[in-house]
Amino acid sequence: MKYFVYIVLLWQKGSEIMRTSSFEHIVRLQFNSLMMIVIKGTLSSHRRQIARRSKHEALFCELPEMKQIEHGMNDREISELYHVLRSAINSRRDRGLKKLQKLLNERK
Repeated sequence: MKYFVYIVLLWQKGSEIMRTSSFEHIVRLQFNSLMMIVIKGTLSSHRRQIARRSKHEALFCELPEMKQIEHGMNDREISELYHVLRSAINSRRDRGLKKLQKLLNERK
């Protein structure tokens, strides 16, 4: 924005005629500042996303005993415990297993 004001001030003065090279330079500066704004916004968005995810993640060893019991339960029992559909439990488990498999394949 400050570069735009600079251009307007030069134009209003009328004392200096902008050369093509100086105009290109100003456009490059504007583009660079715009890219910095986009990069900062992307980084802050990524940080917020990581913070949101970390609120829902927990280490297996830190899970309460009730959560650890779930590993011996079938889909129907877990769905009754959490009051969700059995298909939701099934799809979440399948997605989790696929992610684990992908991570293991990437490490090999």
